[in-house]
Amino acid sequence: RWKISAHAAAMAGFVVLCFYLVGVLGILFLLGIPLRIWSRVWLHRHTLGQTIVGSLLGAGIFTAFLLFI
Repeated sequence: RWKISAHAAAMAGFVVLCFYLVGVLGILFLLGIPLRIWSRVWLHRHTLGQTIVGSLLGAGIFTAFLLFI
């Protein structure tokens, strides 16, 4: 069963938002993405691929939203 990680998507979206609001210091929040991915895989809730796709999807959606507002 394939299920994209909404937790990883939310974290990646949060990072994009922080980078947009704070600027370069928002890059520090990037450390949260691998930690979220690790936790979801370690807990056997998702596969590595599902978390990576979730992160890309979340970052993409937030980036698109911020570009069009």
